[in-house]
Amino acid sequence: MKFIHTSDWHLGQQLYYYDRTDEHRHFIDTLVDMIREECPDALLVAGDIYDSHTPSLASQRLFESAMERLMEADERLEVFLITGNHDSSSKVTLFRHLINPRIHIVGMEPEIFVRDDSVIGCVPYMPEFNYRPHIPEQLRDKAISPMADFYRYFVGRMRELASDKGKPLILMSHIALSNADYQGHSGRNFQFYDAESIPAGIAYHALGHIHFPQTIMKEGMAGITRYSGSPLPLSFDESYAHSVTVVTLTDASSISEMRVIPLEPLRKVITIPVDREAFELDEVDSEADKFLKEHSRSARECYLRIKVSTPGSVPESVNLRMRQLFNGTGVRYCVMQGVAKPTEAGGLSPLHSSGNYTVDELQDIDPLMIVERHFSQRNRELSDELRQLLGSILNDD
Repeated sequence: MKFIHTSDWHLGQQLYYYDRTDEHRHFIDTLVDMIREECPDALLVAGDIYDSHTPSLASQRLFESAMERLMEADERLEVFLITGNHDSSSKVTLFRHLINPRIHIVGMEPEIFVRDDSVIGCVPYMPEFNYRPHIPEQLRDKAISPMADFYRYFVGRMRELASDKGKPLILMSHIALSNADYQGHSGRNFQFYDAESIPAGIAYHALGHIHFPQTIMKEGMAGITRYSGSPLPLSFDESYAHSVTVVTLTDASSISEMRVIPLEPLRKVITIPVDREAFELDEVDSEADKFLKEHSRSARECYLRIKVSTPGSVPESVNLRMRQLFNGTGVRYCVMQGVAKPTEAGGLSPLHSSGNYTVDELQDIDPLMIVERHFSQRNRELSDELRQLLGSILNDD
């Protein structure tokens, strides 16, 4: 059996309010061409089809168009798709019975598909409390975690349904494994699970959720556990290479080929400076102008983040000049991120001073420090009484 593994499309995602529809369409064009060239038996999409639980009509139409084109690209192809934590299971699965019967969308309940050449177990994203309801009560083992309990039962069912013992078992999940490299994410975004909780005997475990492509190895594992990664960078911290994975299986435990096919994004994400932590504030104008002149020669569009070292807020006049400089060019200017200078104690303040924070940055900052910065910028002092009150609220005392 031959299949292509991809995940984390995040259709509808915007980067600093820039629409990315043409970038997602570019990926779908590439994937359709790949299906025609590779002629796989199946396409596995391991969750996070959409970026939002309430996808726009345009995003839903893009997904439907992608499915139609994939079906036209190869009349043998079957698509197996699970929902991720960014998806609304009800929205993704609402019209699944009206779509081509070769498209299998799993969003509410884990499902097992028995094929002539394989058994494919599809497990959509589920919060931890939702694992045990999918196990017969008499088989539940409360001594172990609900997730491990579920997979022990689910993989056992896959083995039972594989009447031919030489038939490979393929598992697809949208989870974060504890030994995965989650660069580009904040660790607080995930509920991590032990890789040892997944039973052995799976020829290939197709994972979604973590955007960095990687193969996870564990002791005694016969097959491969792999994150295919997202098809395009979804933040400035995902400037690494993106790809899809092509796998060919020969029998229950043998992978005869696994290839990574790189994906060239329509627009790259670029952070300057690249040779040091940040520019000084008085360097920004000249360095930005230099970047624009150098980048204009490539005729490639990109997203740009500029890091600047500053003890206070980045003046809005500087941001305005940057927006004016890059307006109408191929550079999509996004943000000037302040990098805190060393404090008197020699350390670095956990708050940068631009006033612009990514979601991951906000999750790593003590909320009390944000309040203190707010008071400080208005030349006011946070009283001990208010500090204690806020602290007790934040700590649920």
